Amino acid sequence: MQVALAHTSARQNPLAELTPRELQILSLLAEGKPYGRIAEEINVSYKTVVNVSSQLKQKLNARNLPELIRTAVQLLQAAPIAKTSRPDLEKLP
Repeated sequence: MQVALAHTSARQNPLAELTPRELQILSLLAEGKPYGRIAEEINVSYKTVVNVSSQLKQKLNARNLPELIRTAVQLLQAAPIAKTSRPDLEKLP
């Protein structure tokens, strides 16, 4: 029973399962920014953005980039992440 409850809570707030870098890239994707622009803005390689995007697709059960972006917009609108509630995000640019 505990496993089912833990799985249910992760489904209710899948953002809680993401790393700070994944959250950062997810929010930039939700803004409609392309991989190249994201890489420049956060000082990582294009390949890093591609890899994190693939991880996000897997974690959020998105089949492709448009579905990931749709999911990102929905999740971030439903549960915006305030930097003050996530001290680990304070260090992100």
